[in-house]
Amino acid sequence: MDQEIKITAVRSYRIPEYPVKEEAVNSPDLLKSLPKHWRTKPAICLALAFTISSGLCACMNRSEGPGLQIPIFEHGAGRGSYGCDSVASPIYLSEEEAAQVIREEALLQGVDFSGNKSIHGEFPATNLYSFIEGHVVPGTWKGDLKLDGYDPHLGIGFEYISEQDVSAWLENRNPVATVACYDMKGTAERMADMVSDVAVFYDPTADFGDFDWSQIGAETETYQAYLAQFEEEQKEKMKEQLREQVRDFLSWLAGEGVI
Repeated sequence: MDQEIKITAVRSYRIPEYPVKEEAVNSPDLLKSLPKHWRTKPAICLALAFTISSGLCACMNRSEGPGLQIPIFEHGAGRGSYGCDSVASPIYLSEEEAAQVIREEALLQGVDFSGNKSIHGEFPATNLYSFIEGHVVPGTWKGDLKLDGYDPHLGIGFEYISEQDVSAWLENRNPVATVACYDMKGTAERMADMVSDVAVFYDPTADFGDFDWSQIGAETETYQAYLAQFEEEQKEKMKEQLREQVRDFLSWLAGEGVI
């Protein structure tokens, strides 16, 4: 029996109970969790394999394709100097202290920097006297650099520019002035322009504007106690500034659709 079919537009859809494409993109592990009864059906497994290979899970690994040029994220002065009007030696974070902060903060957003990777290329040389007017900007050095951390899942690593790095990459080791400046931030900026798929962080360094001589008594023990307290307080500030660098990086990474 013939019946007249009336066609009307669907104005709205119910929210599906299964994961939609956007959810799978943001949570690629969803595609790894197959119900047991699916595994016995080759057609479903084939369709899932096609979904993954067609680019739905492209954000899962960035080991192929053009590299990301990651900017640095400024938090902290990133410079420490010796001599002249320096009232006390600069305070730096060690490589180990910084790596722990970076890995912990990154892991909160699912970025696991516990892996290892070395890269070959050209990297910034350093000079402790580049702040002197008219001084030539330091050049570069070529070779292999072992990154401070690497996430093989994302294909992204990180390098922390420390006081030790500035010392190790010196272009000229002959002193030319009574004042020396360790420029971690400037070195990080140059490094970020030379590498891809590498997040470059830097030592924020301490702010000695807070160093209060009035808190120091005549006894050596009093000075040592105040200095130890000051260093501890400054390191906590520096760690927080480093965390801000990492948080900005993670926000940037999310904006690029990588995580």
